[in-house]
Amino acid sequence: SVAVNYRERLGLDLLWIADEKGILLADAQERAHAGFDAAGLAPLDAALQGRPAAVVNELGGALYQLAAVPVRAPDTIGYLLAGLAIDDATAAQLRRETGSEVSFVSGGRLLAS
Repeated sequence: SVAVNYRERLGLDLLWIADEKGILLADAQERAHAGFDAAGLAPLDAALQGRPAAVVNELGGALYQLAAVPVRAPDTIGYLLAGLAIDDATAAQLRRETGSEVSFVSGGRLLAS
């Protein structure tokens, strides 16, 4: 319920809560299961190593702008992984703002345009 509350209040499309080792504790939309080892997933892998962590990554066939931040109390006790979907609406907004046609492709597949 905490993950769902944060996701809704922040207007996010994805919110995961992981422990200090990167093991998933909660997914606000229940797409991934608790116990999933997300430690190798960008940007969580960078956050675990103490580096700034924001990337564009494909998850489950969809593209997301993701950021990972530590949860401290005062030592790191876990991580939040937050994401915004990159979709056709995102590409259309970029076209309006820049005047350029925009497409997002991953692995030879068109994900948004």
